[in-house]
Amino acid sequence: MNINSTSSYVNNASSSNGFSGLASGLDTESMVEKMLANVQAKIDKQNGLKQQVEWKQEIYREIITQINSFQSQFFGSSSTTNFMNQAFFNAMKAITSSNAFKVNATSSAATGNVDLEVRQMATSTSITSSAGVSGKLAGTVDAQAIKELADKQLNGDYTVKLEVDGKTVTADLKDVFVDEATGTFKTYSSTAERDAAIQTKLNNAFKDTSVKVDVKDGAVSFKTDGKKTISVVKGSGEMGLQRLGLTSGMQSTTKNGEATLSGKIDDKPSISFSVTLDDLQKEVKIDLRNIMDGNGNVDVSKFATELQNGLDKAHGKGQIKAEFNGNNFELKVSNGRKVMLGGSKEVLDTMGVKNGQSNRIGMGGSLKDLYFANKLQGSSFKFTINDVEFSFDENDTMSDIVSAINRSGAGVRLVYRVQDDSFTLEASESGAGREITMSQTEGNLLNALFGSGADGNLATGSKAVSSKLTFGQITGNSPLADDATIDQGKFTINVNGTEHSFSIPKKEGKTYTKDEVIKELNTQMDKAFGTGNINLDKDGNLVVNNGAAVTVKSSVSKPDDPAIVEAAAKAGDLNAAFFGGKTVSNVATGETTLAQMGLTGLKDKDGNALDSATKLSELAEKTGGVLSFEDGRITASGDVMSVVDENDKSAMQKLFGTPDLVLGATQGDAATLKEGQNAIIKIDGVLTERSSNTFQVNGLDISLTGTTGNYVKGTADGNFKTIDSEGNDVEFPPEGVYIKDGKLYDAVTKQVKMDAQGNELTFPSWPKFIDANGNVVQGAAGMDKDGYLLDEDGNRIFEGKADKIEVTRNTDQIVDGVKQFIDGYNKLIKNLNDIIGEDRTYRKYDPLTEAQKKEMSEKEIELWEEKAKEGLLRNDSTIETFLQKMRTTLYEKPAGSDYALYDLGIDTGDWESKGQLILSADGEARLRQLLESDPSGVMKLFTDKEEGLAVKLNSIIDKTAKISSGSPGSLVELAGVKGKASEVNNTLYNRLKAIDDKIATLKRTYEKQKARYWNQFNAMEKAIANMNSQSSWLTQQLG
Repeated sequence: MNINSTSSYVNNASSSNGFSGLASGLDTESMVEKMLANVQAKIDKQNGLKQQVEWKQEIYREIITQINSFQSQFFGSSSTTNFMNQAFFNAMKAITSSNAFKVNATSSAATGNVDLEVRQMATSTSITSSAGVSGKLAGTVDAQAIKELADKQLNGDYTVKLEVDGKTVTADLKDVFVDEATGTFKTYSSTAERDAAIQTKLNNAFKDTSVKVDVKDGAVSFKTDGKKTISVVKGSGEMGLQRLGLTSGMQSTTKNGEATLSGKIDDKPSISFSVTLDDLQKEVKIDLRNIMDGNGNVDVSKFATELQNGLDKAHGKGQIKAEFNGNNFELKVSNGRKVMLGGSKEVLDTMGVKNGQSNRIGMGGSLKDLYFANKLQGSSFKFTINDVEFSFDENDTMSDIVSAINRSGAGVRLVYRVQDDSFTLEASESGAGREITMSQTEGNLLNALFGSGADGNLATGSKAVSSKLTFGQITGNSPLADDATIDQGKFTINVNGTEHSFSIPKKEGKTYTKDEVIKELNTQMDKAFGTGNINLDKDGNLVVNNGAAVTVKSSVSKPDDPAIVEAAAKAGDLNAAFFGGKTVSNVATGETTLAQMGLTGLKDKDGNALDSATKLSELAEKTGGVLSFEDGRITASGDVMSVVDENDKSAMQKLFGTPDLVLGATQGDAATLKEGQNAIIKIDGVLTERSSNTFQVNGLDISLTGTTGNYVKGTADGNFKTIDSEGNDVEFPPEGVYIKDGKLYDAVTKQVKMDAQGNELTFPSWPKFIDANGNVVQGAAGMDKDGYLLDEDGNRIFEGKADKIEVTRNTDQIVDGVKQFIDGYNKLIKNLNDIIGEDRTYRKYDPLTEAQKKEMSEKEIELWEEKAKEGLLRNDSTIETFLQKMRTTLYEKPAGSDYALYDLGIDTGDWESKGQLILSADGEARLRQLLESDPSGVMKLFTDKEEGLAVKLNSIIDKTAKISSGSPGSLVELAGVKGKASEVNNTLYNRLKAIDDKIATLKRTYEKQKARYWNQFNAMEKAIANMNSQSSWLTQQLG
């Protein structure tokens, strides 16, 4: 494409204030543009110069980056190919075939062979639960409660109401499913018989409508013309909908011109709950018809059979066994498996179990919902591990607790193994002598995890704190009439210290009745807290079924002013709408009595029964401080059972979760302690220990993965016998002792055994020690408490071998590094030589103006600018100086060195290669030979602090491309580095600033001249217009 370098413009020469030749007919804009061409050319020239300087700066910065990348790779402190570091030239490698350890040689390793015998791995001190920590998955069947659920279904509403053609049709199906004469559930001989009974009932109900009913194979369908809709309307009975598999608000779907509403029939009166085995959740249904006796009462033995059948159907025969003892039962599975129950509180209460109850600890479950074999005492748990204090409450999860302990500075790690249902507390660091200490001040969480501890002395806390005492309901106090409506609202409650908000959204043209508000809020609270746990009843009372501490706060400015409270309620403050203007809570206060809390069986300090009217605030005084009340909780301390009636411990159970509260005493079985041990290794015949399995010795990084043999276990053919200084026979069993130089030593203390008079004992003979194969073990001088045989130094006898480590110089790694250096150096200098050797093509391709770019494609612009950049740095003196210094350094033999680069087989090419390095034909062999024969000489060539090649090259690079603002390199002083202080403090930046100043001056000149030219042309146009006007008038006057 032809480019006219003078056809570019920065500013528009036209003016919106001019007449643009209206009177004269002249092309004013073109004329002004031509008159300004001289100034525009000067502006274009300066913009071109600016672009060239910017390109130069860009190229310089790319070069700086390339040079510094080369420096980082071959002279950087963290680089593995740092030629200034002696470690690079001392690279060693270790080779072994051992499966007992991994080894890596550092630069300080010596060449040669090393024999390594691994006798013992390092382990960490640990404390592990001695038995399963989880409680049994057990419950108690409440036959009466199940009967009440059955009666609820027997007496339920079995009506179904459907709307079609604007008409509501009601079908009452009760006599299909309930024998009202006997008060029992009906049983049919077949599905077809039951379906026929339903069909008849529904046909009668819909005979005068367009709806066709079809009941077949356990399914029901209602069909009509596709232009109509069949809907399940409000007022349908819960049991009726449940039996036909329909839901309130359900509508028909239309297909092929026919509207159909379908449901799946379920005629089984049942209670259901979920049973999760390992990770598989299944529903178990108990058919109420199968567990009733002839009088309509629940037969527990039939319930047991039905439960087992349900478990077998859900998870396979015998996978979960329900074992009954009267009304009590336990669910059992094989070792290592987890089973958990879930479902509605209403159903689970009839079996005496809770939602989430399991035979394994659930890490995501809060403490109050977990079941430990050693039952938790109270709701607050404070303890120390290795003098680090921890505090948790009943709402914390086991996952929270494990995470907090593992992140703390206690130096331990807590883990739960679901397979064997145990917790392990392990020291974070391995090795002998690392102790784990535990103590408690409140509650018994550590006892639940580790019983009475490793030493059997772990005591429960001296205090136990109850959960907050709460009532099951917060009574409503609405200022609104029952028929009042609102258009939106917000309900906020605090549950166990956490605030929750629920909203009634505003909808165009929609208002909500009280019942609708309650229904919507209950739906949202069911999602937040679980179905039925916290709900508003029809009267506006807040019912709390899960024992949570709930507070409904008031935000009304004047809570005692009924008008203000009512106004807030109408405006959408649902706290005020249901509970008036005051903050209310279900948490007990000091004025609450024992009777209100249902607490019985408590005594005063003199042993007299406390009156049921006793206030909670009076407990401390009456029990002598054993029980006290504060902030909704009761705290027990001291001899708590002294204020409890032996025959009524229900208060302890309700307050602290156990009838027999244990304070400041051991609880549970002792945990299993595994003392940490050091790794024991033998290196080249020297026996030594390390606290970790990863360590460095003699320049070798070693990671132990196993042992190279085993310690020898055995028995003795008798005891150690001798005569003391007074002639008495003395006899020692062989366990825990060894003999050396005729003297007997304790295997633990390594101290000599003495007789009763304090004299050393001498043993002229000792028993023989025999291994597991019946062979006498030579060199055995005793045995330790664990039955391992000991040598005469008291060390366990090891039966195994030493594995070899071969340490050699890693010549391959050094040669590869040298090759990388040659390649990196050649690429760098080739690129720089190419840049400074380019023809000055840019002289033929001036930078494009904006006007020129508008006439070109992106590809054309790209190609043009490539040419416009070529040769900008031709013969650049700074780059040439850098290349010359690099070449000179590499050509010369450093003072004090026995070698030059060419002695290593590294030569320079011919003049055309411009200083590139070449590894000659025999170069690699020569390099390897010198690395083997004189590694220190090769190393000195590069690393000598004064004359080393790498040291000199690094200095040259610093003086050229160092980006430090304190001592920048020459290229950095010239072009700067983006993002550094030099970005706005360099030669080219100052040059660009000067050009910008000149462009600004030219633009002002341009605008001033343009305005003057337009003013002159406008005056001319005006004068011509006036003359034309006068001429026209004269013509008119002269006719």
